[in-house]
Amino acid sequence: MELKDLAPLLLKKERANGDINPVVLTDVLRDGKAANNRRKELVAMIEHHPVLSDRDMMFRNHTERYTYGLKKVSHFVQFLKDQKITDGQEQKIMYGALGEPLCIDVHDSMFIPTLENQGTDEQRAKWLPLAKNYKIFGAYAQTELGHGSNVQGIET
Repeated sequence: MELKDLAPLLLKKERANGDINPVVLTDVLRDGKAANNRRKELVAMIEHHPVLSDRDMMFRNHTERYTYGLKKVSHFVQFLKDQKITDGQEQKIMYGALGEPLCIDVHDSMFIPTLENQGTDEQRAKWLPLAKNYKIFGAYAQTELGHGSNVQGIET
């Protein structure tokens, strides 16, 4: 018998002999039972939300995806406010439960950290509250000068 045929049998035997409780292991890997239960609560909130639980974006055309994506962002931001979910880790858990990216990814992952890490005290005081409450949105732009390709060929 070849190894490829034997492997499933060996795995089945080893799993049957194991004494690890998968529920306990999951709790350990997710920072304890309380944290894992909280994670389940957060995921369930998304799964039961009429707009946020929708994962049919791949079946929509471009215009529908764009429009529904904006609707989903609006509902997600409002939902976090309504539920008073301000902890960044809990927000990430809920975002992951959406199952697809939103159009605020660049804002959250690049714009806000740039304000936090490169802004002056005055700039942070003015712009961070607006950015974190989605009153303003940041974007990403890259010039050829910053990127470094074909700088000599640039026409202005």
